[in-house]
Amino acid sequence: MASMAAPTECVADRSGFPPRGTLLRADTGRQALPGHAFAHRVGEWTGAPAVWAGAIALLAVGLRVYVLAATHTTTEDFLITLRYARNLAAGQGFVYNPGEHVLGATSPLYTLLLAGLYRLGLDAGLAGKVINILADGCASAMLCLLLVRMGYPRAGRVAGILYAATSAPINFACGGMETGLVSLAEVSAITAYVAYRERALWTWLALLVLVRIDGLALAAILAAAWALARRPFHLRNASAALILVGGWFAFATIYFGSPVPTSVTAKLVAYGHVRTVGVLPNLPEFAKQFGKGPFQVALLICFMDGVAVAWRRVPALRMPIVWVLIYYGVLLTSRVPAFGWYFVPPLPVYYAVAALALEVLLRSEDAPGAHSHVWQIAGGSVEALLVVLLLVHIPGVARDVARAQVLEDYVRRPIGEWLARNTAPTDRVLLEPLGYIGFYSGRPMIDVVGIVSPQVLRFYRAGAADPLADMIAALRPEYVLLGNRDAVRLGLRGSQKGDARIRYAYRFVRGWPDDSDGPTYFLFKRIIPKRAGLRNPARPFERPIMQRGRPRADALQPVPIRPDGGIACVRAFPLQVPVATGGGSRAGCPKEGLLESEEPLLPRAGCMGREPHTRLC
Repeated sequence: MASMAAPTECVADRSGFPPRGTLLRADTGRQALPGHAFAHRVGEWTGAPAVWAGAIALLAVGLRVYVLAATHTTTEDFLITLRYARNLAAGQGFVYNPGEHVLGATSPLYTLLLAGLYRLGLDAGLAGKVINILADGCASAMLCLLLVRMGYPRAGRVAGILYAATSAPINFACGGMETGLVSLAEVSAITAYVAYRERALWTWLALLVLVRIDGLALAAILAAAWALARRPFHLRNASAALILVGGWFAFATIYFGSPVPTSVTAKLVAYGHVRTVGVLPNLPEFAKQFGKGPFQVALLICFMDGVAVAWRRVPALRMPIVWVLIYYGVLLTSRVPAFGWYFVPPLPVYYAVAALALEVLLRSEDAPGAHSHVWQIAGGSVEALLVVLLLVHIPGVARDVARAQVLEDYVRRPIGEWLARNTAPTDRVLLEPLGYIGFYSGRPMIDVVGIVSPQVLRFYRAGAADPLADMIAALRPEYVLLGNRDAVRLGLRGSQKGDARIRYAYRFVRGWPDDSDGPTYFLFKRIIPKRAGLRNPARPFERPIMQRGRPRADALQPVPIRPDGGIACVRAFPLQVPVATGGGSRAGCPKEGLLESEEPLLPRAGCMGREPHTRLC
């Protein structure tokens, strides 16, 4: 029994890690249970913690199933990935718009998985949600076990419960986003890093990168920490990871031209042009995420205290903490809007660090004698209170998710279904809300941000007054879907001003939704043919007029000729040439339009003479 009284020192590497397989107290760096005491206590580490982890996983899955059943939520961006998967399963290739090799999906592995589910005849949308719900359950359990392994069982339970029952992970896992898979790969990689499992580390990091491209940041940080600690590197252990990542990068470079998703550069370019205010553009989103209520503020305080605690007592968490700080720092200062799912990947580490500070505060073995029982009761009470608060909060989460889903179900999805019924398969639609409308319409999409349409990025050049007007005028899509503000600014709704290149080229079709509050989106159809303008060379009668008058071929001067605002001309230009230039008389004017238009043409005005006239074509 004497051996139990004198714990032996644990030999650690430069990063503070013990040899593989050593059970340790992470706050002291000593072997936690020497000799046969380890055999006696092993059931406590593999029994009770496993039960807690299983209960937390069931809690996470149960809460997500409840929210999904109550809301039937589907996240907008999930449908972008789902359309890629549907096209791939249908044999059209890894594309969003058939024939356009553009990598707009940030999760290639998830896209391939969904495509496989499509090929099996399953409902890939529902299956994707189930996969992420189960992955979130596993991530919650592994987060609990990770901190238990480090010697902080209460922190493990608290962190697992937080990830299982807070709103952001629930919302986006139920919506089909790959956040559950990302969190699972992330926690598994950190666990392998702490446990010296080299092959598992590289494999999980490779899966993390393929599930979401921004996983490269955590992979680079952990790989650098592994190298700086002079840990052994065996190529055979990393071979599978290198084959996975290298194979995808090679394929993406050949097929798309670059392994970097277009959505990454597109958002930087497009949002960088329109969001030019402040040093911290996303500060309001951070305030909403981390400071909206007393609970979030208390959690933020615990995290800040936990950073100091973990840095001193748990060296294994230093690199994950660095990653969290870098990730959130970049997101805070970025001009790309901080969408809700961007906050989710670092949350397991965020909750782990906050829970660590809470356990250090309530640790019973630091209290003398009988006071230890008081601290144990206090710690158990805190855990119970946390569970109660989070469970009471869940119905509110479901209501918030259902409220956000109303726009998708009653506005964006009906737009996509209407386009599928009333437009030609080749009609292009220019719009910003890509997910629902693109998925349910199946039409070629031109999104103004450039996620799947890199051709629009050139319009966000420095000094461009109105990139949206420029891209509509240049690309001439068959349909344009705009919000009220953009429609008014371009002169398509409620204003006599606007861009002449667009105002007379499109007519209003309809708005959504159809209610007393007025439409949220307006759809416009192009009424000027795509190949508009005079033929060159023109008919013999017109050729000398063109040579003398030198009209601008791109000068669009349409003339309204119908009471409802429709137009009948394609291009117009003034003629100020003498009679002798054209020869002949008024009867010599062409009686048919040079190009067919979707609207009937009116009889021609005079097309020659000394006075200025307008030649319609």
